[in-house]
Amino acid sequence: MKVESKYKKILQKNKYARKYIENYDSKSNYQNVAEQMKERLENIIEGTNAGTWEWDIKRDNIIVNNKYAEILGYTLEEISPMNIKKWKNHEK
Repeated sequence: MKVESKYKKILQKNKYARKYIENYDSKSNYQNVAEQMKERLENIIEGTNAGTWEWDIKRDNIIVNNKYAEILGYTLEEISPMNIKKWKNHEK
């Protein structure tokens, strides 16, 4: 898959991003919009002090941020790397 089509596919599914890419056709513009969206999301997560987790099912890998680890009563270093078995052990 070309990088351009990868970004185009991702961004076109996102209603927020579509308004920014209506006139964009080059790879660099799609990458730029994707980077802006990533930065915006990071700012939202940081500003709201949200605990987040992402689960890569194929690799059985769970990525958590510092706040999520804190919510569980641990530091990020204490619970990383995380997988589904370790995550289930931390359920309350």
